[in-house]
Amino acid sequence: SAIAAGWLDEIVDADKVLGRAEEVATEAAATLHTGAHLESKLKARESALAAIRAGIDGLPTEFAAS
Repeated sequence: SAIAAGWLDEIVDADKVLGRAEEVATEAAATLHTGAHLESKLKARESALAAIRAGIDGLPTEFAAS
């Protein structure tokens, strides 16, 4: 019922979890659209990257004020 409700994708015996996780990761990597993956990662990190760039761009001013 947990699978049908969407709480779980599948149930695996405890001693087979690692092996199944590796299988799922291998399958996902084989079908991953790397360009789309990169774009979604950059979009998700956009605000953090902007803050880092702003900090780097502000270094000359920060050191001049010291």
